[in-house]
Amino acid sequence: MESTPETDGGDRSSEAKCRGRGKAWLPLENVGVVLSACQLPDASIDGTNMHVTTYEKKIFDQFVRKAPTLVELPDQSKVWRGRSPRSCHEQCRKIIKDCKSLHAHLLHVKRANPTGNRSEGDLIRVAVGLLNKNVTLSEMYDVIKNKAYNVGKQFIFMNCYKVLRDRFPARLQPTSMET
Repeated sequence: MESTPETDGGDRSSEAKCRGRGKAWLPLENVGVVLSACQLPDASIDGTNMHVTTYEKKIFDQFVRKAPTLVELPDQSKVWRGRSPRSCHEQCRKIIKDCKSLHAHLLHVKRANPTGNRSEGDLIRVAVGLLNKNVTLSEMYDVIKNKAYNVGKQFIFMNCYKVLRDRFPARLQPTSMET
């Protein structure tokens, strides 16, 4: 009778093989993984003749190299040690996708050309409301005038959006497949 790894404890490690929800990403880790992916050479970004696992590994290596300097916590190694190349790549894809969506909504609000005394923060609040589907464009002036106007949940990747907007604006532009 053959023994299976599940019954005799075999070589299956519970932490390596179990699937499910991983550790929560800290805001500084989110910025770190986005910076790691965006600072790769252009040849890596294009992905021509590169397997996805190689790309994931490059993002992960860059992230681990930068993690101790990006995350200012007492025990730095515990923060990024549990991340895998795949989780870094997936988190980066999720962040960039959400930031592109916010950026598209923000451009839509700017094209509407709201009049009056508006700040960049006001326009971002309207864009977040549009993103959450809690605000329509006709309610834009109400959001700008009333700071207590409920626009729904906060955009959790705002720090990543600001980094992408300031340092890598080309990453926020829609690709040919998204238009």
